Amino acid sequence: MNKYIFWTALCLVCLAQGVLAQHSYQVSVYDPETYNDFRQNWAAIQYRDGRLFFGNSNGLLSFDGNEWHQAIHAPVGSAVLSLHQYNETIHWGGAGDLGIIMPDSTGLYSLESLRSKIDSTKLNFSAVWGMADAGGSVYHRISGDLYVFNGDTVNVELEDKTVTFLSSWKNRLLINIDGEGLFLKTDESLEWIPESEIYSDDPIFAAVNFDHFLMLASREQGLVLFDGTRFTPVNDVASEYLKEHNVYRGIRINENEAAFATLSGGILIAGRDGSLIKVIREADGLPTDVIYNLYLDREEILWAATEYGIAKIMVNHPLHRFTPEQGFQGAPLFIEEHGGRVFVGTTEGIFGFDENGMERFGELQWRVYDGLSLESRFIVSTHEGLYHLDGSNFDKISSNRYLFLIDVPGISGEFYGVSSDKIERLLQDNNAIASETLIDLETEIRHASLINREFWVAGQYNEVHRYNPQGEKIYSYLVDLPDDARLNQIDLLAGR
Repeated sequence: MNKYIFWTALCLVCLAQGVLAQHSYQVSVYDPETYNDFRQNWAAIQYRDGRLFFGNSNGLLSFDGNEWHQAIHAPVGSAVLSLHQYNETIHWGGAGDLGIIMPDSTGLYSLESLRSKIDSTKLNFSAVWGMADAGGSVYHRISGDLYVFNGDTVNVELEDKTVTFLSSWKNRLLINIDGEGLFLKTDESLEWIPESEIYSDDPIFAAVNFDHFLMLASREQGLVLFDGTRFTPVNDVASEYLKEHNVYRGIRINENEAAFATLSGGILIAGRDGSLIKVIREADGLPTDVIYNLYLDREEILWAATEYGIAKIMVNHPLHRFTPEQGFQGAPLFIEEHGGRVFVGTTEGIFGFDENGMERFGELQWRVYDGLSLESRFIVSTHEGLYHLDGSNFDKISSNRYLFLIDVPGISGEFYGVSSDKIERLLQDNNAIASETLIDLETEIRHASLINREFWVAGQYNEVHRYNPQGEKIYSYLVDLPDDARLNQIDLLAGR
Protein backbone atom coordinates (compact mmCIF):
# COMPACT_ATOMS: atom_id res chain seq x y z
CA MET A 1 0.00 0.00 0.00
CA ASN A 2 1.23 3.49 -0.80
CA LYS A 3 2.56 5.46 2.14
CA TYR A 4 0.14 8.35 1.52
CA ILE A 5 -2.88 6.12 2.06
CA PHE A 6 -1.27 4.23 4.93
CA TRP A 7 -0.50 7.37 6.90
CA THR A 8 -3.61 9.43 6.12
CA ALA A 9 -5.28 8.72 9.47
CA LEU A 10 -2.12 9.51 11.40
CA CYS A 11 -1.62 12.75 9.48
CA LEU A 12 -5.15 13.79 10.38
CA VAL A 13 -4.37 13.14 14.04
CA CYS A 14 -1.16 15.11 13.66
CA LEU A 15 -2.96 18.03 12.08
CA ALA A 16 -5.59 18.12 14.78
CA GLN A 17 -3.45 17.51 17.85
CA GLY A 18 0.20 17.75 16.96
CA VAL A 19 2.30 14.64 16.38
CA LEU A 20 2.26 14.59 24.82
CA ALA A 21 5.07 12.29 24.83
CA GLN A 22 3.11 10.33 27.38
CA HIS A 23 0.78 7.39 26.82
CA SER A 24 -2.63 8.34 25.46
CA TYR A 25 -4.91 5.33 25.21
CA GLN A 26 -7.74 5.10 22.72
CA VAL A 27 -10.97 4.28 24.57
CA SER A 28 -14.17 2.97 22.93
CA VAL A 29 -17.37 2.68 24.94
CA TYR A 30 -20.32 0.31 24.51
CA ASP A 31 -23.17 1.71 26.58
CA PRO A 32 -26.34 -0.17 27.60
CA GLU A 33 -28.19 1.37 24.65
CA THR A 34 -25.60 -0.13 22.27
CA TYR A 35 -25.78 -3.71 23.55
CA ASN A 36 -29.44 -3.30 24.58
CA ASP A 37 -29.27 -4.72 28.07
CA PHE A 38 -28.65 -3.91 31.75
CA ARG A 39 -25.97 -1.36 32.67
CA GLN A 40 -23.86 -3.40 35.17
CA ASN A 41 -21.14 -5.73 33.88
CA TRP A 42 -19.01 -7.81 36.22
CA ALA A 43 -16.58 -9.89 34.16
CA ALA A 44 -15.27 -10.54 30.65
CA ILE A 45 -13.61 -13.45 28.82
CA GLN A 46 -12.92 -14.63 25.24
CA TYR A 47 -13.91 -18.00 23.82
CA ARG A 48 -11.68 -20.00 21.46
CA ASP A 49 -13.69 -18.84 18.43
CA GLY A 50 -12.90 -15.22 19.25
CA ARG A 51 -16.30 -14.33 20.70
CA LEU A 52 -16.23 -12.16 23.82
CA PHE A 53 -18.51 -12.95 26.76
CA PHE A 54 -19.49 -10.46 29.45
CA GLY A 55 -21.00 -11.29 32.80
CA ASN A 56 -23.93 -8.93 33.23
CA SER A 57 -26.48 -8.45 36.02
CA ASN A 58 -29.04 -9.75 33.54
CA GLY A 59 -27.06 -12.78 32.37
CA LEU A 60 -24.37 -13.54 29.79
CA LEU A 61 -23.81 -10.99 27.01
CA SER A 62 -21.75 -11.83 23.94
CA PHE A 63 -20.03 -9.82 21.21
CA ASP A 64 -18.77 -11.43 17.99
CA GLY A 65 -16.79 -8.40 16.86
CA ASN A 66 -19.63 -7.02 14.78
CA GLU A 67 -22.86 -7.57 16.67
CA TRP A 68 -24.00 -7.77 20.28
CA HIS A 69 -26.15 -10.70 21.38
CA GLN A 70 -28.63 -10.17 24.17
CA ALA A 71 -27.99 -11.72 27.56
CA ILE A 72 -28.71 -15.37 28.31
CA HIS A 73 -30.17 -15.65 31.81
CA ALA A 74 -28.47 -17.91 34.33
CA PRO A 75 -30.81 -20.76 35.44
CA VAL A 76 -30.87 -19.35 38.99
CA GLY A 77 -30.78 -15.63 39.70
CA SER A 78 -30.20 -14.51 36.07
CA ALA A 79 -26.91 -12.69 36.76
CA VAL A 80 -23.42 -13.83 35.69
CA LEU A 81 -20.88 -12.33 38.11
CA SER A 82 -17.61 -14.13 37.33
CA LEU A 83 -15.96 -15.95 34.41
CA HIS A 84 -12.93 -18.24 34.25
CA GLN A 85 -11.37 -20.40 31.53
CA TYR A 86 -9.82 -23.79 32.22
CA ASN A 87 -8.84 -26.35 29.54
CA GLU A 88 -10.81 -24.59 26.78
CA THR A 89 -13.95 -24.59 28.94
CA ILE A 90 -15.40 -21.35 30.29
CA HIS A 91 -16.80 -21.56 33.80
CA TRP A 92 -19.31 -19.03 35.04
CA GLY A 93 -20.51 -18.04 38.48
CA GLY A 94 -23.77 -16.32 39.29
CA ALA A 95 -26.05 -15.46 42.19
CA GLY A 96 -26.78 -18.87 43.69
CA ASP A 97 -25.62 -20.82 40.67
CA LEU A 98 -22.44 -21.90 38.83
CA GLY A 99 -21.65 -23.87 35.71
CA ILE A 100 -20.05 -23.90 32.27
CA ILE A 101 -20.79 -22.29 28.90
CA MET A 102 -21.85 -24.87 26.34
CA PRO A 103 -21.75 -24.23 22.55
CA ASP A 104 -24.04 -26.11 20.19
CA SER A 105 -23.72 -27.10 16.52
CA THR A 106 -25.55 -23.96 15.33
CA GLY A 107 -23.07 -21.56 16.92
CA LEU A 108 -25.31 -20.65 19.83
CA TYR A 109 -24.37 -20.90 23.50
CA SER A 110 -26.16 -21.90 26.68
CA LEU A 111 -25.42 -21.70 30.39
CA GLU A 112 -25.26 -25.21 31.83
CA SER A 113 -25.68 -25.33 35.61
CA LEU A 114 -23.61 -27.61 37.82
CA ARG A 115 -26.03 -27.40 40.76
CA SER A 116 -26.99 -31.06 40.19
CA LYS A 117 -23.39 -32.01 41.06
CA ILE A 118 -23.53 -30.24 44.45
CA ASP A 119 -24.63 -31.99 47.67
CA SER A 120 -28.25 -31.02 48.37
CA THR A 121 -27.28 -29.64 51.79
CA LYS A 122 -24.88 -27.14 50.14
CA LEU A 123 -27.21 -25.66 47.52
CA ASN A 124 -28.22 -22.61 49.54
CA PHE A 125 -25.33 -20.32 48.57
CA SER A 126 -25.13 -16.76 47.27
CA ALA A 127 -22.84 -15.01 44.79
CA VAL A 128 -19.77 -16.54 43.11
CA TRP A 129 -17.30 -13.64 43.09
CA GLY A 130 -14.09 -15.35 42.07
CA MET A 131 -12.62 -18.50 40.48
CA ALA A 132 -9.19 -20.08 40.01
CA ASP A 133 -7.83 -23.46 38.91
CA ALA A 134 -5.12 -25.67 40.37
CA GLY A 135 -4.38 -29.39 40.39
CA GLY A 136 -7.04 -30.17 37.79
CA SER A 137 -9.89 -28.57 39.71
CA VAL A 138 -11.74 -25.26 39.44
CA TYR A 139 -12.26 -23.43 42.75
CA HIS A 140 -15.17 -21.05 43.35
CA ARG A 141 -15.17 -18.43 46.14
CA ILE A 142 -18.71 -18.21 47.48
CA SER A 143 -19.47 -16.06 50.55
CA GLY A 144 -16.30 -17.23 52.25
CA ASP A 145 -16.72 -20.89 51.29
CA LEU A 146 -14.72 -22.81 48.68
CA TYR A 147 -16.71 -24.84 46.16
CA VAL A 148 -14.46 -27.17 44.14
CA PHE A 149 -15.40 -28.76 40.79
CA ASN A 150 -13.14 -31.69 39.91
CA GLY A 151 -14.85 -32.59 36.63
CA ASP A 152 -17.41 -34.93 38.17
CA THR A 153 -18.72 -33.40 41.37
CA VAL A 154 -18.68 -30.11 43.26
CA ASN A 155 -17.37 -30.43 46.81
CA VAL A 156 -17.13 -27.83 49.55
CA GLU A 157 -13.79 -27.34 51.31
CA LEU A 158 -12.51 -25.20 54.18
CA GLU A 159 -16.00 -24.89 55.65
CA ASP A 160 -14.55 -23.77 58.98
CA LYS A 161 -12.70 -20.90 57.27
CA THR A 162 -13.72 -17.67 55.55
CA VAL A 163 -11.97 -17.35 52.20
CA THR A 164 -11.72 -13.73 51.08
CA PHE A 165 -9.59 -14.17 47.94
CA LEU A 166 -8.14 -16.90 45.72
CA SER A 167 -5.79 -17.03 42.75
CA SER A 168 -3.47 -19.49 40.97
CA TRP A 169 0.31 -19.25 41.13
CA LYS A 170 2.94 -21.84 40.14
CA ASN A 171 0.37 -24.66 39.91
CA ARG A 172 -0.86 -24.00 43.42
CA LEU A 173 -3.79 -22.11 44.85
CA LEU A 174 -3.14 -18.87 46.72
CA ILE A 175 -5.85 -18.38 49.34
CA ASN A 176 -6.53 -15.43 51.64
CA ILE A 177 -8.28 -16.58 54.84
CA ASP A 178 -9.90 -14.03 57.11
CA GLY A 179 -8.17 -13.67 60.48
CA GLU A 180 -5.16 -15.78 59.41
CA GLY A 181 -3.45 -14.45 56.24
CA LEU A 182 -2.26 -16.18 53.07
CA PHE A 183 -1.95 -19.89 52.30
CA LEU A 184 -0.68 -21.98 49.40
CA LYS A 185 -2.91 -24.99 48.79
CA THR A 186 -2.35 -28.28 46.99
CA ASP A 187 -4.61 -31.34 46.98
CA GLU A 188 -2.85 -32.69 50.05
CA SER A 189 -1.84 -29.65 52.06
CA LEU A 190 -2.62 -26.10 53.14
CA GLU A 191 0.60 -24.22 53.85
CA TRP A 192 0.58 -20.89 55.71
CA ILE A 193 2.90 -18.22 54.27
CA PRO A 194 5.10 -16.64 56.96
CA GLU A 195 4.61 -12.90 57.56
CA SER A 196 1.31 -12.95 55.65
CA GLU A 197 -0.65 -12.00 58.76
CA ILE A 198 -0.71 -8.46 57.33
CA TYR A 199 -3.57 -9.79 55.18
CA SER A 200 -5.48 -11.38 58.05
CA ASP A 201 -7.82 -8.38 58.24
CA ASP A 202 -6.83 -6.61 55.01
CA PRO A 203 -8.09 -8.86 52.22
CA ILE A 204 -6.32 -9.00 48.87
CA PHE A 205 -8.33 -7.88 45.86
CA ALA A 206 -5.79 -8.62 43.13
CA ALA A 207 -2.73 -10.84 42.64
CA VAL A 208 -1.03 -10.03 39.34
CA ASN A 209 1.26 -12.83 38.17
CA PHE A 210 4.63 -11.68 36.79
CA ASP A 211 5.86 -15.31 36.69
CA HIS A 212 8.62 -15.05 39.32
CA PHE A 213 6.65 -12.82 41.67
CA LEU A 214 3.13 -11.63 42.45
CA MET A 215 2.01 -8.03 42.69
CA LEU A 216 -0.57 -8.04 45.47
CA ALA A 217 -3.10 -5.24 45.92
CA SER A 218 -5.17 -4.54 49.03
CA ARG A 219 -6.86 -1.46 50.46
CA GLU A 220 -4.59 -0.99 53.49
CA GLN A 221 -1.22 -2.29 52.28
CA GLY A 222 -1.64 -0.97 48.74
CA LEU A 223 0.80 -2.66 46.35
CA VAL A 224 3.16 -5.32 47.70
CA LEU A 225 5.56 -7.55 45.72
CA PHE A 226 5.71 -11.19 46.84
CA ASP A 227 8.42 -13.54 45.50
CA GLY A 228 7.32 -16.64 47.44
CA THR A 229 9.19 -15.86 50.65
CA ARG A 230 9.34 -12.09 51.10
CA PHE A 231 6.79 -9.27 51.00
CA THR A 232 8.15 -5.96 49.66
CA PRO A 233 5.86 -2.90 49.97
CA VAL A 234 5.75 -0.51 47.02
CA ASN A 235 6.33 3.08 48.07
CA ASP A 236 4.78 4.88 45.11
CA VAL A 237 1.82 7.11 44.35
CA ALA A 238 0.24 4.15 42.53
CA SER A 239 0.00 2.28 45.82
CA GLU A 240 -1.59 5.27 47.56
CA TYR A 241 -4.02 5.76 44.69
CA LEU A 242 -5.27 2.17 44.88
CA LYS A 243 -5.79 2.50 48.64
CA GLU A 244 -7.68 5.77 48.25
CA HIS A 245 -9.89 4.61 45.40
CA ASN A 246 -10.73 1.06 46.56
CA VAL A 247 -8.82 -1.35 44.33
CA TYR A 248 -11.10 -4.17 43.16
CA ARG A 249 -9.37 -6.28 40.49
CA GLY A 250 -6.05 -6.45 38.65
CA ILE A 251 -4.45 -8.21 35.68
CA ARG A 252 -1.16 -8.27 33.82
CA ILE A 253 -1.41 -6.54 30.44
CA ASN A 254 2.12 -7.15 29.09
CA GLU A 255 5.60 -8.18 30.24
CA ASN A 256 6.13 -4.97 32.19
CA GLU A 257 2.73 -3.57 33.14
CA ALA A 258 -0.38 -4.33 35.18
CA ALA A 259 -3.83 -2.76 35.11
CA PHE A 260 -5.98 -2.33 38.23
CA ALA A 261 -9.73 -1.70 38.43
CA THR A 262 -10.97 0.58 41.20
CA LEU A 263 -14.42 1.40 42.54
CA SER A 264 -13.99 5.18 42.43
CA GLY A 265 -10.88 6.03 40.41
CA GLY A 266 -11.15 4.28 37.06
CA ILE A 267 -8.20 2.17 35.89
CA LEU A 268 -4.59 2.49 37.05
CA ILE A 269 -1.67 1.23 34.94
CA ALA A 270 1.46 0.35 36.93
CA GLY A 271 4.91 -0.89 35.98
CA ARG A 272 6.17 -4.27 37.19
CA ASP A 273 7.95 -2.42 40.02
CA GLY A 274 4.63 -0.87 41.10
CA SER A 275 5.39 2.59 39.74
CA LEU A 276 2.56 4.68 38.35
CA ILE A 277 2.37 4.82 34.56
CA LYS A 278 -1.11 6.13 33.84
CA VAL A 279 -4.58 6.62 35.32
CA ILE A 280 -7.54 6.31 32.96
CA ARG A 281 -10.76 7.88 34.21
CA GLU A 282 -14.15 9.03 33.03
CA ALA A 283 -12.55 12.29 31.85
CA ASP A 284 -10.29 10.18 29.58
CA GLY A 285 -13.23 8.44 27.91
CA LEU A 286 -14.35 5.73 30.34
CA PRO A 287 -18.14 5.54 30.83
CA THR A 288 -17.68 5.68 34.62
CA ASP A 289 -14.96 5.57 37.28
CA VAL A 290 -16.60 2.45 38.82
CA ILE A 291 -14.74 -0.52 37.29
CA TYR A 292 -15.61 -4.06 38.34
CA ASN A 293 -13.27 -6.18 36.24
CA LEU A 294 -10.63 -6.21 33.50
CA TYR A 295 -9.76 -8.68 30.75
CA LEU A 296 -7.02 -8.77 28.10
CA ASP A 297 -8.08 -10.43 24.84
CA ARG A 298 -5.89 -12.22 22.28
CA GLU A 299 -5.26 -8.97 20.42
CA GLU A 300 -3.89 -7.54 23.70
CA ILE A 301 -6.84 -5.15 23.96
CA LEU A 302 -8.09 -4.39 27.47
CA TRP A 303 -11.81 -4.74 28.18
CA ALA A 304 -13.36 -3.13 31.26
CA ALA A 305 -16.60 -4.36 32.81
CA THR A 306 -18.09 -1.32 34.52
CA GLU A 307 -21.04 0.02 36.45
CA TYR A 308 -22.35 1.58 33.27
CA GLY A 309 -21.48 -0.36 30.16
CA ILE A 310 -18.30 -1.84 28.70
CA ALA A 311 -15.09 -0.11 27.63
CA LYS A 312 -12.39 -1.20 25.19
CA ILE A 313 -8.95 0.33 25.85
CA MET A 314 -5.94 0.06 23.53
CA VAL A 315 -3.42 -0.22 26.37
CA ASN A 316 -0.82 -2.08 24.31
CA HIS A 317 -1.26 0.14 21.27
CA PRO A 318 -1.00 3.61 22.84
CA LEU A 319 -1.05 6.83 20.87
CA HIS A 320 1.93 9.09 21.59
CA ARG A 321 1.15 12.72 20.86
CA PHE A 322 3.78 15.36 20.21
CA THR A 323 2.59 18.95 20.45
CA PRO A 324 3.94 22.39 19.49
CA GLU A 325 4.79 22.93 23.16
CA GLN A 326 7.24 20.06 22.82
CA GLY A 327 8.81 21.43 19.68
CA PHE A 328 6.72 19.84 16.94
CA GLN A 329 5.90 22.51 14.35
CA GLY A 330 3.86 22.74 11.16
CA ALA A 331 1.22 20.73 9.33
CA PRO A 332 2.42 17.20 8.42
CA LEU A 333 2.92 16.55 4.70
CA PHE A 334 4.39 13.03 4.74
CA ILE A 335 5.46 10.26 7.09
CA GLU A 336 8.14 7.70 6.16
CA GLU A 337 10.18 5.09 8.01
CA HIS A 338 13.91 4.69 7.52
CA GLY A 339 16.59 2.98 9.58
CA GLY A 340 14.34 2.24 12.55
CA ARG A 341 13.10 5.84 12.78
CA VAL A 342 9.92 7.56 11.63
CA PHE A 343 10.42 10.84 9.77
CA VAL A 344 7.66 13.43 9.52
CA GLY A 345 7.96 16.25 6.99
CA THR A 346 5.90 19.35 7.69
CA THR A 347 5.37 22.87 6.43
CA GLU A 348 8.05 23.95 8.96
CA GLY A 349 10.78 21.29 8.55
CA ILE A 350 11.44 17.63 9.29
CA PHE A 351 11.28 15.66 12.54
CA GLY A 352 12.61 12.21 13.47
CA PHE A 353 10.94 9.93 16.01
CA ASP A 354 12.22 6.81 17.78
CA GLU A 355 11.98 5.19 21.23
CA ASN A 356 14.04 8.05 22.68
CA GLY A 357 11.59 10.73 21.56
CA MET A 358 11.59 13.43 18.91
CA GLU A 359 14.42 15.24 17.13
CA ARG A 360 14.11 18.30 14.91
CA PHE A 361 16.67 18.70 12.15
CA GLY A 362 17.66 22.34 12.38
CA GLU A 363 19.22 22.57 8.90
CA LEU A 364 15.77 22.19 7.29
CA GLN A 365 13.49 24.98 8.53
CA TRP A 366 11.17 25.15 5.53
CA ARG A 367 8.52 23.05 3.79
CA VAL A 368 9.48 19.38 3.33
CA TYR A 369 7.18 17.82 0.75
CA ASP A 370 8.14 14.15 0.62
CA GLY A 371 10.66 11.53 1.71
CA LEU A 372 11.91 8.31 0.16
CA SER A 373 13.88 5.45 1.69
CA LEU A 374 16.23 4.02 -0.94
CA GLU A 375 18.11 1.02 0.43
CA SER A 376 20.64 2.60 2.82
CA ARG A 377 19.83 6.20 1.88
CA PHE A 378 17.02 8.55 2.86
CA ILE A 379 16.18 11.42 0.49
CA VAL A 380 13.74 14.26 1.12
CA SER A 381 12.28 16.81 -1.24
CA THR A 382 12.01 20.34 0.15
CA HIS A 383 11.12 23.86 -0.91
CA GLU A 384 14.86 24.42 -1.45
CA GLY A 385 15.65 21.20 -3.31
CA LEU A 386 16.67 17.58 -2.58
CA TYR A 387 18.55 16.57 0.55
CA HIS A 388 19.86 13.23 1.79
CA LEU A 389 20.48 12.08 5.34
CA ASP A 390 24.18 11.81 6.05
CA GLY A 391 24.70 10.52 9.59
CA SER A 392 22.79 12.94 11.81
CA ASN A 393 22.41 15.78 9.28
CA PHE A 394 20.72 16.45 5.96
CA ASP A 395 22.99 17.57 3.09
CA LYS A 396 21.79 19.19 -0.13
CA ILE A 397 22.27 17.14 -3.33
CA SER A 398 20.08 19.02 -5.84
CA SER A 399 18.32 22.37 -6.25
CA ASN A 400 15.38 20.78 -8.08
CA ARG A 401 12.09 21.05 -6.26
CA TYR A 402 9.64 18.11 -6.32
CA LEU A 403 6.24 17.71 -4.69
CA PHE A 404 6.39 13.89 -4.70
CA LEU A 405 9.08 11.23 -4.95
CA ILE A 406 8.38 7.81 -6.51
CA ASP A 407 10.49 4.71 -5.96
CA VAL A 408 11.35 2.33 -8.80
CA PRO A 409 11.13 -1.25 -7.47
CA GLY A 410 14.06 -3.45 -8.45
CA ILE A 411 16.25 -0.66 -9.88
CA SER A 412 18.96 0.53 -7.54
CA GLY A 413 19.75 4.25 -7.46
CA GLU A 414 16.86 5.30 -9.69
CA PHE A 415 13.69 7.11 -8.67
CA TYR A 416 11.30 9.76 -10.01
CA GLY A 417 10.58 13.32 -8.97
CA VAL A 418 7.17 14.89 -9.59
CA SER A 419 6.91 18.67 -9.83
CA SER A 420 3.89 20.83 -10.64
CA ASP A 421 4.05 20.01 -14.37
CA LYS A 422 6.82 17.42 -14.96
CA ILE A 423 7.91 13.93 -14.01
CA GLU A 424 11.69 13.47 -14.10
CA ARG A 425 13.82 10.36 -13.93
CA LEU A 426 16.45 10.83 -11.22
CA LEU A 427 19.71 8.91 -11.06
CA GLN A 428 21.73 8.92 -7.89
CA ASP A 429 25.49 9.08 -8.36
CA ASN A 430 27.29 9.24 -4.99
CA ASN A 431 26.22 12.61 -3.57
CA ALA A 432 24.93 14.03 -6.85
CA ILE A 433 21.62 13.66 -8.69
CA ALA A 434 21.25 13.55 -12.46
CA SER A 435 17.80 14.39 -13.86
CA GLU A 436 16.05 13.70 -17.16
CA THR A 437 12.56 14.92 -18.07
CA LEU A 438 10.30 11.96 -18.80
CA ILE A 439 6.81 13.52 -18.90
CA ASP A 440 6.01 17.18 -19.52
CA LEU A 441 2.38 18.17 -19.01
CA GLU A 442 0.66 21.38 -19.99
CA THR A 443 -1.62 21.20 -16.94
CA GLU A 444 -0.97 21.06 -13.21
CA ILE A 445 -0.01 17.70 -11.70
CA ARG A 446 -1.83 17.10 -8.44
CA HIS A 447 -0.58 13.59 -7.81
CA ALA A 448 1.20 10.72 -9.58
CA SER A 449 1.78 7.03 -8.91
CA LEU A 450 3.72 4.25 -10.58
CA ILE A 451 1.26 1.35 -10.86
CA ASN A 452 2.11 -1.89 -12.67
CA ARG A 453 5.02 -0.12 -14.42
CA GLU A 454 2.77 2.63 -15.74
CA PHE A 455 2.50 6.25 -14.61
CA TRP A 456 -0.96 7.32 -13.52
CA VAL A 457 -1.20 11.09 -13.19
CA ALA A 458 -4.00 13.03 -11.49
CA GLY A 459 -4.18 16.33 -13.31
CA GLN A 460 -6.07 19.57 -13.28
CA TYR A 461 -9.78 19.61 -14.19
CA ASN A 462 -10.19 16.06 -12.76
CA GLU A 463 -8.28 14.41 -15.56
CA VAL A 464 -6.32 11.17 -15.27
CA HIS A 465 -3.43 10.44 -17.66
CA ARG A 466 -1.62 7.13 -18.24
CA TYR A 467 1.96 6.89 -19.51
CA ASN A 468 4.27 4.00 -20.22
CA PRO A 469 7.78 3.79 -18.64
CA GLN A 470 9.22 5.67 -21.64
CA GLY A 471 6.95 8.65 -21.00
CA GLU A 472 4.60 8.00 -23.92
CA LYS A 473 0.92 8.70 -23.28
CA ILE A 474 -1.37 5.65 -23.33
CA TYR A 475 -4.71 7.23 -22.59
CA SER A 476 -6.47 10.10 -20.78
CA TYR A 477 -9.65 9.92 -18.73
CA LEU A 478 -12.06 12.52 -17.38
CA VAL A 479 -13.35 11.61 -13.92
CA ASP A 480 -17.00 12.54 -13.46
CA LEU A 481 -17.05 14.49 -10.20
CA PRO A 482 -19.35 17.24 -8.86
CA ASP A 483 -18.37 20.77 -9.74
CA ASP A 484 -17.15 21.52 -6.20
CA ALA A 485 -15.01 18.35 -6.00
CA ARG A 486 -11.32 18.06 -6.87
CA LEU A 487 -9.21 15.04 -7.73
CA ASN A 488 -6.25 14.98 -5.32
CA GLN A 489 -4.75 11.50 -5.35
CA ILE A 490 -4.52 8.35 -7.43
CA ASP A 491 -3.28 5.00 -6.18
CA LEU A 492 -3.68 1.23 -6.16
CA LEU A 493 -5.97 -0.25 -3.53
CA ALA A 494 -7.03 -3.91 -3.33
CA GLY A 495 -5.80 -4.47 -6.88
CA ARG A 496 -7.82 -1.64 -8.44
